[in-house]
Amino acid sequence: MFNKKAFIFILTITLIASLYSTEFTFSPDGIPNPRLYNGWITDVGDYISVEDETEINETISEIETATSVEIAVVIVPNCGGDIFGAAQALGDLWKVGKKDKDNGVIILASIDEREFRTHTGYGVEEILPDGLVRTLQDTYVIPSFKEAKYGDGILRYLTQLKKIFNNNEEDVSEDSGLAEDKDHESLRDKYFNNSNIS
Repeated sequence: MFNKKAFIFILTITLIASLYSTEFTFSPDGIPNPRLYNGWITDVGDYISVEDETEINETISEIETATSVEIAVVIVPNCGGDIFGAAQALGDLWKVGKKDKDNGVIILASIDEREFRTHTGYGVEEILPDGLVRTLQDTYVIPSFKEAKYGDGILRYLTQLKKIFNNNEEDVSEDSGLAEDKDHESLRDKYFNNSNIS
């Protein structure tokens, strides 16, 4: 017997999945700010499980409570070829971090482009210098992402960030403005090799 409601539901899900995978165009205004929903992560395309999303939100909330550092995690199909600009735009739009400390962090994963960026406010630059960020990403993020375990990679990364922030709470400066490291080394080549993502 033909189930019209089930058919419409499946068709809708299929169309949404197709939209995210093939028709997605990055626009900062089109990315939901997770803080509007009392969360810290926006997953455009359902790349991670509900369980991982819950754990990510809990981990970031623990970091924010202990240190006041705010972290927004964004997962999108693509950034239009400019992950630095995308992260900068989201940071400018959402004002992540405490205003008097500029201690916000944007973690942006572009799945189809195989790019991953950690964009820091000036208030946490000394705690998270570029070299340390690259090492952490190479060690904890990239191996999991190669196996399409995106939630696992982000959680492992956040676990390390939590340790770092908890040990360096008093070192967070009160400068303002987002870091503009345009020479940030892309992980695209390393991520691309042997990646499970097609």
